[in-house]
Amino acid sequence: MRSSLRIVVLFSVMAGILLFFGRDNNSLLKAQVEQRDETASLQIYFQRLVDNDAIFTLFFATPVNGKQNWELPAQIENAEGGIIGRELIAEVGTDYICVDAIGQGFTTVTCIPFSNIAYIEHYGN
Repeated sequence: MRSSLRIVVLFSVMAGILLFFGRDNNSLLKAQVEQRDETASLQIYFQRLVDNDAIFTLFFATPVNGKQNWELPAQIENAEGGIIGRELIAEVGTDYICVDAIGQGFTTVTCIPFSNIAYIEHYGN
């Protein structure tokens, strides 16, 4: 009788463990698929913005180059307010975008992972 009870308890515990880990793996797989879909959607969204010459602002989870947000495309101005360059999207990757800052005597490229983009504000187009 005691050995039968032990076997039932052992099988119940094993079934619970399998159910728990099986459900967790399915949740993890679902989250990975959703992440891929979200990343693909962002890539398509950014490419449309670039193709339509849209103006938009990126808000970051962690500041990029000391900025909490970045309006693109934008003009680069000197201290007197004169325009000395432009910032624009140079590349839309599968999980990142790169911004070119092109001006008089300088060019810099900053790539931003989608995971650091907290919010996008889009203005027309």
